[in-house]
Parts: sequence; C-alpha cells; structure tokens
Amino acid sequence: MGCDVLILGGDQRNKIALDLLKDQGRKVEYFSNEYRESQDAILDCVANTTCILLPTSVNEEEICHLSREQILKNCRSGTYLFCGTASKLWKLDAEQKKVDMVEFLNNETFAAENAYYTAEGAIVLAQEKRKSSMWFSRCVVVGSGRIAKALCRMLKVHTPLVSVVARNPKIMAELSIEQIRCYSVSQQASAFSRADVVFNTVPDNILNPAALKEMNPLGLYVELASAPFGLSPENFPKSIERIAGNGIPGRYFPNSAARSMVKAMTPYL
Repeated sequence: MGCDVLILGGDQRNKIALDLLKDQGRKVEYFSNEYRESQDAILDCVANTTCILLPTSVNEEEICHLSREQILKNCRSGTYLFCGTASKLWKLDAEQKKVDMVEFLNNETFAAENAYYTAEGAIVLAQEKRKSSMWFSRCVVVGSGRIAKALCRMLKVHTPLVSVVARNPKIMAELSIEQIRCYSVSQQASAFSRADVVFNTVPDNILNPAALKEMNPLGLYVELASAPFGLSPENFPKSIERIAGNGIPGRYFPNSAARSMVKAMTPYL
C-alpha cells in the first residue's frame, strides 16, 4: 500500500521533514542511508508513491544503496522527485521516464530562504573558527548573487568594514547605496588588502592567488561556492587559512531548512 510521501536518505533536514509532514496528517515512509534496508521494500514503496524526497544534493552516489537506474526504473510516470539540486544525468533520465525532478533551488522563495540561512551560518562559521567577534573586522564578499547580497547586509550589522568583489554592475550600484564598498574583479588585490575574512560565493576560478596574499596573514577564507570554487584548492595560497562552508543550512539550521523544504513541497502533495 502506498504512502503520501516517501523519504529516501538525506541528512537531518529529511529526518525533520518526516516529522513536519506527519504533523500535516500525511502518511510518510522513511528509509535511511545508515542502515541496510530491504531493497525490495524500498523499491515497492518507490513504485507505489508519487512524491519522493531525495537527499539535498542528488548525484551519482547511491541512495539507500540503490543506484539512479534502480530508483528511476521503479518510478511511475508523473512521479515527483524532490531535491535541492540534481545532476544532469538524473534530470535527463527522469525526463525520459516522464518523472518530474523538482529542484528546490528553482523555487524563488526557497532559494531566498536558503541564501539567508547560508549567509547567517557562514558568519557563525567564521566567528567559531576565528574565535573572534566580527566587530570592526575587515570583510570581503566575492559575488553578487542571493547569498552574497544577504552576507553583505548581515555583515553591515557587525562591522562597517564590508566590501564586495563582483562582476554585476547593477548589484554593485545597489550595494554602493548601502555603504558597501565595491570592487571589480580586476581590483581584487585592493579589496583583499588587510582583509580579516573573505567569503567566496562564486563557483568560478576568478580569484588571483597573489591578490589573496594581500589578506591579513591571520585572515580566514570561507569557500561557500561549489566546484570549481573561486580558486582551486591546489592553487590556493598556503599562507592563508581556507575552510569549506558547504551544506551550511543543514549543519547549522536543519529545522529552518526542513520547514522551507516542506513549504516548497506542499503544492505538489
């Protein structure tokens, strides 16, 4: 017998989403990546459920010890598969099977909320790592997307010394009005001069190792972008501390992130 929602694997967010969906009165089945569940039982649920929540990032890693091919083969036509982002192969195969891949980050409300959680968590991560307040810290944000804009505005609450390195003239003009100093990519050495913390949000190798060396020697670089990152790890200056800020919403604010996920799913249920 089918259920309203099937949850396969994922982190704390999916476990919290389980409880939130049950609170809505929905019948939910959950299978964990942590245990070797019966594959036949999982695939039977896949075949009898039209709304399936997958891990936040869906790539070629197995989910509950099942491959992409196994899961999609057992999905009915018209099934909704929910995730944060999906690989090209998942999207291509789902389209061929007439299965709808619903990526949360394509939902404007979810994307805005996720950017807020990421920005807030990135500041907490930097504070924890530095064991210092952000008060009057020199901070530089690289990028002009949702996360970058949220970061700039949050940082201004803590310190007046906030700059941005960006490529989008319109966003740079908007941020300038808010007393955030803006630099083009070609001016990054000036932007990074004596910087205490640099937050990168651009998944493109636009950063110059020599420019990063202009940072405070005790400075911190927080990589918030996905591969290929602002600068590849092998080319990153060894004199500057670099930390990865991937998966911040799930690590720091799983309750909030799960609520956003369930809100994005609800119109499909």
